Amino acid sequence: MIAGTVTAPGTFRSDGGLVLSCPAPAPLGPATLALRPERLTMGLAARGLDNHVPGTASFVSYLGAMLDVHVRLNGTDHVVVQIPNKADGLAPAVGDTIEVGWPASACLVFSRETA
Repeated sequence: MIAGTVTAPGTFRSDGGLVLSCPAPAPLGPATLALRPERLTMGLAARGLDNHVPGTASFVSYLGAMLDVHVRLNGTDHVVVQIPNKADGLAPAVGDTIEVGWPASACLVFSRETA
């Protein structure tokens, strides 16, 4: 979950300053952007997607057939990427710089009220 604001149709700005593509029907104003870990991609494949952001691996959890990689995108925003745990696959270590990406269609945007 990333807190921020839908600033224009199809544009989400996180509280940490990331400008991301999101589904256009999201209403303008304060919102939370939700991402499923299995819908995110890491490495060079991320560059061809609507959203691609460099980050740093902050935690790697081995879950048998899968890895959960926690990625710090900036001082405020982070995501979890779930990838297959394969012998020849990408397995970042804590502190590695990695690129994370996802299509705009992977975003779920929830409006939130301000107090």
